[in-house]
Order: sequence, then C-alpha cells, then structure tokens
Amino acid sequence: MQENFLKSAPGRTQQLNQYANNTFYRRFHFKQTFINAHNQIIIMNIRTVELKDLNKCVELLDLPELTFPSGKAPHLKYVKAYVDSGLFFVAEENSEVIGCIFGEKLKDHGSMLWYFVVDIKFRSKGIGQKMLSYYEAECKKQNISWVVLYAPTISKKSLEFYEKMGYDKGKSFTEFTKKLK
Repeated sequence: MQENFLKSAPGRTQQLNQYANNTFYRRFHFKQTFINAHNQIIIMNIRTVELKDLNKCVELLDLPELTFPSGKAPHLKYVKAYVDSGLFFVAEENSEVIGCIFGEKLKDHGSMLWYFVVDIKFRSKGIGQKMLSYYEAECKKQNISWVVLYAPTISKKSLEFYEKMGYDKGKSFTEFTKKLK
C-alpha cells in the first residue's frame, strides 16, 4: 500500500519531507517522517530515554556481539547508570522502543559511544542513520567535537555502516580480558 501511495503521488515525497521532517516537540524529543531507500514511509520519534524504556533497551542489547568479557549482555543496573549522561536516546515507532543509543562525555571534548542497537525487525530502513545523526547533533550541542566507538569486526554490515556515516577506521587492537578474583 505504501508503494502504491508513493507511485500515485510522486511529488508527495518532497511535500511530506518538507512538512514533517525535523519537527521538534520539546527539548530532546524529535519526531521525524522520512522515506527510506526502500520507499517506505517511516514515522519515528527519537527522544531522551526514560526509566520505563530501560527493560526494552536491555532486551535489545542482548546480542552475542554486545556482551561483556564475562559473556553476559549489559544488564539493567549497567544501562541505568547512563540515564543521566545526557547522551542516552531511544527511537520509537508507534510508542514502541525500536532502538537505543548511549554514550558518555570524555575529556578533551569527546564522547565514547558505548552502545547502539536497532531492533532486528527495523534494520536497514534508515533508522540507524537517523539515530546516529541525532546522537552526533546532541554531542555538538554539548560542545563535544569528536566521537569514538567500537564495532564488532564480525559484523561487516556494522563496519560498512560506520564508514558510510563518515567514521574513520582506527587502529586495530586485540582485546585482552582477565577475570579478577
């Protein structure tokens, strides 16, 4: 149905984006309507995380490539520690949290982007690009001029995504971990 709508109204794409794109409802709440590369209309909110969102964020972060050295995924207490960082946002569609992104400020006007995930059902729809761009814009507002992140090397799509978003591939390191007793 969306494809028929777009084919029947070719000028509608531009009109829709001009009308709804970048509509701010309140500070740290961003509603955006856009048409992705697959000609799908996406209506999404990006906003500051709330405590009620944390369980869904923990669920989204429960992926093998995002585990701690212990092999466990980020837990509620860990995620909750970033709520007041000023750099923790969720994306939602129809009031459902479909992604989260969070980091923290570093010295020398930097930010460490710790975690960034979009629900698998909503990937490859342009949502991740909007979320990362939003994170970067919020960093700029907080006088942060650079962002560092780590991406799992096993995920070629993630690596390509970050390069597409303008991130330079840094030096390669091997992670060493040790359990302290």
